[in-house]
Amino acid sequence: MDYYMNQLGVGQLLTEMQQSLITHWSVENDDPLGQMCQYALFPPGKMIRPLLILDGCAMVGGLPQSIMSAAAGAEYAHVASLIHDDIIDHDDIRRGRDTLHRCYGTEYALLAGDLLVFQSFLALARCIEEQIPAERIVRAVQIVASVGIDMCRGQALEAQVARDLACDMSTYFQIIRLKTASLFRGALESGAVLGGGHEGQIAKLGEYGEQLGILFQIIDDLLCYTDTEALGKSKLSDLKNKRLTLPVIYAYQNGGSEAQRRIERIFHDGHNGNCDKRYAELLCILEQTGAITKSRASADKYAQAAMAALQEFPESISRRRLESYIQLCLTRRM
Repeated sequence: MDYYMNQLGVGQLLTEMQQSLITHWSVENDDPLGQMCQYALFPPGKMIRPLLILDGCAMVGGLPQSIMSAAAGAEYAHVASLIHDDIIDHDDIRRGRDTLHRCYGTEYALLAGDLLVFQSFLALARCIEEQIPAERIVRAVQIVASVGIDMCRGQALEAQVARDLACDMSTYFQIIRLKTASLFRGALESGAVLGGGHEGQIAKLGEYGEQLGILFQIIDDLLCYTDTEALGKSKLSDLKNKRLTLPVIYAYQNGGSEAQRRIERIFHDGHNGNCDKRYAELLCILEQTGAITKSRASADKYAQAAMAALQEFPESISRRRLESYIQLCLTRRM
């Protein structure tokens, strides 16, 4: 990933941001909550959401260096959502190591997640120090707050339909629009707002962000069955949490009565039986029904829609980066 980011001209931006984060979170031993935030933030992930804010700004003619604080805020909000997701899902692994709540306990992990949420708003407000007009910051705050509300609603809807094999495609896509795509969309929109973009630009960049976010989640759902090494968490997480992802929905709706019966047994047996064995059976069903191939085809459709949203923008290094993120997402290098 570092190679591709450097090729796209964002290596220096990432280095500056990471150094800024390290400096800010160099905490003393008597600040346990700060230490927990530091554990959750470092080593950093791919930081795609901060990059989207910076590119959203650049795409409308703004100066990305002037909104580095807002970009850091996007990372805080994202990591906070991961902390809370891991608690809800009872996951023990994140980014290839123990989750925060496993290391420090659920109560402290919740507090660390909450702290990072508030830190994200404070970071956004600090754009005023770089002479960003106050009215732009206020609108960006509105966007970010709306994204947070959408994410909570998406998480609640996902919990509501867990194990419900009657869940249809429209519900699945509503969940990932709220839970995942909203953060991508909000990053592009807030970056464009802070950069001084006009309404048409903001809308098109938001559209690109939503399509990219949906694409990202579809590929993420597939990783449990196609590339567990790139997943960064247990391949059994979705199955243990009875989470209905796109390939499972495809298989259940189009696989015939035998496939439906087997999937019902896998998802309704509770915690009985060997989870690895049930996972292996589910993977076999997905392959036999062509559900993985169909899910990839759906991902391709959203990749094309994301690319189309950028066509009205003039050629620039930021546009090339946004276009490249689509391919990096498809090949799961982001």
